[in-house]
Amino acid sequence: MAPSAPEVVAAGSPHPAPPNASPAVLARIIYGILGVLFPDLAFLTKQAAIRSNGSATATEASRASQELLDYMGSLVDQRSAELKEDLINHLITTQPRRHSNLSKANVVQMVFLMLVACNATMVNMINLVAIPLHHPWTPPMRDVGVVELPVHMK
Repeated sequence: MAPSAPEVVAAGSPHPAPPNASPAVLARIIYGILGVLFPDLAFLTKQAAIRSNGSATATEASRASQELLDYMGSLVDQRSAELKEDLINHLITTQPRRHSNLSKANVVQMVFLMLVACNATMVNMINLVAIPLHHPWTPPMRDVGVVELPVHMK
């Protein structure tokens, strides 16, 4: 029988990933796609963590959400003045021509949603890929996943 993922992780890896590597990689990927300024990465990462952290109070989470929305609003304004090749620029320049009802508030909400919705999904996907890569000596886990693949493709 194949070991469980926690057993594999507990066994260690010959090449362990740095602690909290997934959120750092995630932030760079998502912020790069969005067009977030990298000097603001620490601030945004902190606000996103407070917003999604189950131990934060409702007031703290609400304040963090509002700060993220305010930041995204100012970033959309900056991108309107100085266009770059990123998702915000695409939404500002391309989408209004296709959808006349796409306002600045809509763009801000889309960018905010991508930031917060992608967070958990990407971290989990990075971890699900990293475990087999760091533990190639666990073929039973890999083989079970491959066996399931054709079932989902039918």
